[in-house]
Amino acid sequence: MEDDLSCAVCHDLYKDPVLLDCDHSFCRSCVTLYWEKADTACCPICRIETSSKILRPNRTLSNIVQTFVKSSKFGEIQQRCSHHKEKLKIFCKTDNQLICLVCQVSKNHQNHQLLPVEEAAEEFKGELQTSLKPVQDKKKEREAVKSDYEKTFSHLQDQGANAEKQIKAKFEKLHLFLREEERIMLEDLKLEKEKKSQEMKERIEKITEEISSLSVTVQDIEQKLREQDTITFLTKFPETQKRVKRTLPEPQKVYPLINVGKYMGSLQYRVWKKMLTVINT
Repeated sequence: MEDDLSCAVCHDLYKDPVLLDCDHSFCRSCVTLYWEKADTACCPICRIETSSKILRPNRTLSNIVQTFVKSSKFGEIQQRCSHHKEKLKIFCKTDNQLICLVCQVSKNHQNHQLLPVEEAAEEFKGELQTSLKPVQDKKKEREAVKSDYEKTFSHLQDQGANAEKQIKAKFEKLHLFLREEERIMLEDLKLEKEKKSQEMKERIEKITEEISSLSVTVQDIEQKLREQDTITFLTKFPETQKRVKRTLPEPQKVYPLINVGKYMGSLQYRVWKKMLTVINT
């Protein structure tokens, strides 16, 4: 039963399961991280690309997992030593694992740093609490950068519209030759606007995904900090700690803008000079 309710990526019980187009389910955070590394929105199992990056929650599977976790049988299995079938009451900091009282006196844990599970849980919760703020700060920083990206994108649109209006106003004074020059210049402007707008769209999409990933991490850590069951908390702590310390590349803060001077600088002179070559031939 536990295998059937485990994510194929992290091999742990599903956390916030989502359903892809191919009907495979994964933890929301697992599939998000997989897509970041794979650079494509495909299923980690069958590699079929999904039509949308909007993840649909699998509420039925989530309810089944919650029911399974709450069952007394599962809780009893989780809190007993796999070797001695005794309750897990000690945490070995040297080996980073839960052990029972029999394991404590065995030679495998001689001279190891051992703590009661309650003390270990309190200590590690303190570590997670300290680690949480940098993640929250990263999230806030990326939200601020996203706002700058969106303002830049809007400015790009205004720049393109204003430059287009000025170019058209000047070219209306000219005849057929000038209209052809207008067409060429507007095409160049359009290409530059589309290229730089696409770059900003991609930046916004990427940083939105990073914010989503960080939000999931923050929510998961906050949930772990509220965890009442110390055994469950300690069992998941090493993996949670890895997620907290995962680094993301710093977002770009140099913004591509349209080179308006390329189109407007000495426009009439440049066109007039070009017209002379046409007139003299």
